[in-house]
Amino acid sequence: MTLTEEILALAGQGSAGLNEADRMGLLAAAEKLTSALENPIEKFARLFMIFIEDNSAEEKTYTVAPFGHALATGSPLRSAVLHFSQVFVSTAAMPDYFAANGYKNPSSALDSPFTFGFNCKDTTYFDFLARPGQEEMAAAFNETMALQRLNEEPGFVASYPVERLKIEDPQRVLFVDIGGGIGHQLLKFRERSVAANMPGTLVLEDLPGVVSEAKNLPDDVVKVGHDFFQPQTESVKGAKAFYLRTVLHDWPKVEAEAVLRNIVNIMAEDSVVLLHETVLPATRVEHFDAKVDWHLMNLGALERTEKQWRTLVEGVGLEVRGIWREPEGTKGRRDLIECALKAAA
Repeated sequence: MTLTEEILALAGQGSAGLNEADRMGLLAAAEKLTSALENPIEKFARLFMIFIEDNSAEEKTYTVAPFGHALATGSPLRSAVLHFSQVFVSTAAMPDYFAANGYKNPSSALDSPFTFGFNCKDTTYFDFLARPGQEEMAAAFNETMALQRLNEEPGFVASYPVERLKIEDPQRVLFVDIGGGIGHQLLKFRERSVAANMPGTLVLEDLPGVVSEAKNLPDDVVKVGHDFFQPQTESVKGAKAFYLRTVLHDWPKVEAEAVLRNIVNIMAEDSVVLLHETVLPATRVEHFDAKVDWHLMNLGALERTEKQWRTLVEGVGLEVRGIWREPEGTKGRRDLIECALKAAA
């Protein structure tokens, strides 16, 4: 009897008459035998059965399932997988990073779990994405962030009375969306400002390569290519409202202060800064917000509590004038913090 015949005969007997220890031993041996005999193609084909829509078809013939097709082609799912593959590298580096840094909370975008994991100290995450060769990862990041908008309410912060921002001079800039991407939030604000018959210019500001992708904007929207770490341009000086949506949570204290100071330097007496951000409670943080905070820690950044937001803005000469909170259960819930120049003592 050949070895193959002996194995087939044993398989025909099943597990009858075997005690549990012998059964588990034979099972482990069979798995080792399978692993030893499989060639690489057979091994990967077995692992990839999760992607096969119908594995009852003829042996050794395969068809790609919808899930596998989504990963193999350009899709939001593929972008998310690519983006988080980078995140997981820095997450995996966290134990070594904290051991090397005395278990202190990251406080620098230039020295973070991300820079540690990718061996790129003194380079921020966003500068890393701008490097040649990182175009696919940069696109994956942008598309993954855009996916968040699918889980948001359609309008602009329903709880905030935009009429507070009304101005008289139609030549004045009413609203500057700083780091505004291709204008999603700006257009939401425009809907409400038009409905309230509010005059003034609307400005979309982001890096030149980003705003160039903003197509078919209304004529009353001005596009300004600008790096918010550089002094703000004269074109937005004295605007009524400077709006930043989930910009500062990407940056630790030093960089966040730099962005705000560039705004403070060109504010008029009645200007306001609108920070559309998560405001964490001091205790009992929701699971999703805790996960985002953990994710941001990879970059040396953080979500902030109300106390932390107040401390940040007061450090650059602003004060919180009010916080408009979206109702519990609101999709993509974030709060709007209105800041103004500190009153003279």
